Amino acid sequence: MTKYWVTGGEYEDTTFTAIANGNEEEHYGPFATLDEAYHEWSHRAWLTVDNCTARYHVVNESGEVLCQEPTHEDGGGPGRKALPGWIEEALRAQGGKARVLSVCRHIWDKHGHEIEASGEFFFTWQVDLLLAAEKLRRNGRLQPAGVGASEMWALT
Repeated sequence: MTKYWVTGGEYEDTTFTAIANGNEEEHYGPFATLDEAYHEWSHRAWLTVDNCTARYHVVNESGEVLCQEPTHEDGGGPGRKALPGWIEEALRAQGGKARVLSVCRHIWDKHGHEIEASGEFFFTWQVDLLLAAEKLRRNGRLQPAGVGASEMWALT
C-alpha cells in the first residue's frame, strides 16, 4: 500500500529551491491515503497563506510530487498534478482494477469539491485524467488499456 507525506516549509525565496535559515524541510505523515495527506497539505498551506515563501506538497513513497500549491495552470487545488495519485487511489479502493467510468465516479465522489473550485481544471479534468492514465502506463504503474468509459483499468 502506497504511503503519502506532506513536505515543505519556508524557503529562502520564491524559487523554492532552498529552505530558509538553514532549516530542514518539514515532513508530516505518513498518511495511508492521498485524501488524508491532501487534508494535511491544505491545512499547512492555509496556515502559511500570507507567506509567499512558504510551500508544501504531497509526495508518495517514491518521492513523486502529487500536489502542491495552486499554479496558474491548475487554477486552484491540486489539479492536474494530483490526478495520477487519484487514479491509483480509485483503483486501489476497487480492488486494483475498475472501469474508467467507475474511476471517474470515485474521483468525483472524493474530490469533486476540489475540482469544482479549481477554475479551468473543472472543465478539463476528464481529458486530463486520460493523459494522467497514459503517464501512469509509461511509468509502468497502470496496465495497457483503452480509453472508453467501459474500458477496464488495472494497476500493475
